[in-house]
Amino acid sequence: MKSTSTTVTTAATLIFAAQPEPQTIYLRPSANDIYVGGSDVTSTTGLKVTNAVITPIFVRNGQTLYGITATGSHDLVILSEEP
Repeated sequence: MKSTSTTVTTAATLIFAAQPEPQTIYLRPSANDIYVGGSDVTSTTGLKVTNAVITPIFVRNGQTLYGITATGSHDLVILSEEP
């Protein structure tokens, strides 16, 4: 497994790049809630990932995952399989 961290802002931020194999990743926002979805994600249309809660997300092969915040910028920890 590999743990990474990224900062998510009010602009759609790539949080997981496309991989050749499907996998389940684990997300944990560390400052506030974030919202995830495709490259067109918004805080209205995205799936809410609650602050300080570990949330598993299944990502199909070839798919990407983006995140966005409603306000400000917040850190997100991502646990995924090693490529």
